[in-house]
Amino acid sequence: MKLFAIAFGITCGVSVGLFMLVFVLLSFFESPQAVSAATGLAGLSMAAFPKVAEFLETREGRKSVAGGTRERIYDFRGFQIAWLLMVAYGAVVLWGVIEAVGVIIGFSFGAATGGQADAKALQGLGIAMLAVQIVAAYFVGRWIGSRTSRLGIVAMLLVAPLVGVANTATDALVMPGELYTATFGSEPRAFFGILKRIIVTSLIIIVPGLIGYWRGKRQSLSKYLYYLLSVLPPQTQDTVVELAFEEAQKVSAAARDARPSIRT
Repeated sequence: MKLFAIAFGITCGVSVGLFMLVFVLLSFFESPQAVSAATGLAGLSMAAFPKVAEFLETREGRKSVAGGTRERIYDFRGFQIAWLLMVAYGAVVLWGVIEAVGVIIGFSFGAATGGQADAKALQGLGIAMLAVQIVAAYFVGRWIGSRTSRLGIVAMLLVAPLVGVANTATDALVMPGELYTATFGSEPRAFFGILKRIIVTSLIIIVPGLIGYWRGKRQSLSKYLYYLLSVLPPQTQDTVVELAFEEAQKVSAAARDARPSIRT
């Protein structure tokens, strides 16, 4: 979908701009965490991509309704996103959320411990990051399920290792070597250490991601109906809701009338 591509371009542009701005400012003040902080803020902006896409879809739909045209209002099939595109979008969004929240948590733990990476602090950091990965994977999986027509499970299964690779590579590049070794128990460029982290991260993401996908798939029709209602004027929204209520009443009455005949 063109609007998804536009939203992705806008979000990426904002991320690049934030990264450059934060990196330049912190480098000017000679901060040792310039790269980490800039990466975290850039990733945080990527988390806004789904909302940006929904905003553009709603705005274009409202313009179409106001102008008396319908080419920019999606039917249910047009509302769905190709699974291969959702692999790319889902991986970028999930990576951005994990990195951004990871930076925030890391700075919080660093401030609380005075910069001393003791075993207890690292254990707490690991538990916090595990919770972030589980929650973020669930919501990204739910988003993929609600917007993918087919092969959504394959998309989620591919998102997990891609995020594992991206997350491991980012940590190896931006974290100091001593901190990386103390946190993950291996050197930043140790092959088997990297492979282990990718596998573990993928497994952590897959389970909640598939649960979220199942939940999102069940909500795909309601998600589409919400989109349709959002592009309609308030008066028409009330009419659509009343029609839906009347239809539900008819179905309920028909089912009630059919019960005696089934018993006999």
